[in-house]
Amino acid sequence: AELIEDTNRIAALAALAAPLIQSLGNTNLQFTYYLADDDDPNAFALPGGHVIVNTGLLKIADRPEEVLGVLAHEVAHVTQKHGVRKVISAAGPFLIFRVFLGGSSSGMVRVAGAASDFLIEQSFSQEYETEADNVGWSTLVAARIDPRGMTEMFRKLELAERQMKLPGLEVPRSLQSHPALEARIARLDKKFSRLKAPASFH
Repeated sequence: AELIEDTNRIAALAALAAPLIQSLGNTNLQFTYYLADDDDPNAFALPGGHVIVNTGLLKIADRPEEVLGVLAHEVAHVTQKHGVRKVISAAGPFLIFRVFLGGSSSGMVRVAGAASDFLIEQSFSQEYETEADNVGWSTLVAARIDPRGMTEMFRKLELAERQMKLPGLEVPRSLQSHPALEARIARLDKKFSRLKAPASFH
């Protein structure tokens, strides 16, 4: 996938995510956003706060809260350092040094695009996904953003997954890397039912 050099759209994405990031409190992380021209409904995060969103994800979102739900999940992968732990275990520290510590900011854009396939292939464990769901959910609630956006997007991905399992169709890698969507949706629905003031998100 090619990264889209559209400063207006990237600025709009950053503005959308701003309340979410602010709710994290004191953090030294600076998040940078990229748009990838890819119909695969996916978003993913690189260590260091680099968040890549595919145009395919934006196309299937019916409201901003759905995009924010995915961003909250991906930001949680960064804050919990899942990417660093996963990539180091899979590729070793030498690759980390070459990919994430070398090069200028303009070089980072090219590296992000080149590294994306590798990182998607390294699917997160169920433990990481559950933690990212929980931390992302809490971040949404703290930011007064309807957390059901996360489950709404998961339902769309689950539907896409079922459709892609039809004979002759290939399941996108983003769906392969997110196991047990149905179970995760049920767990998050239960979390919403336990919120003390769910009406405030209507």
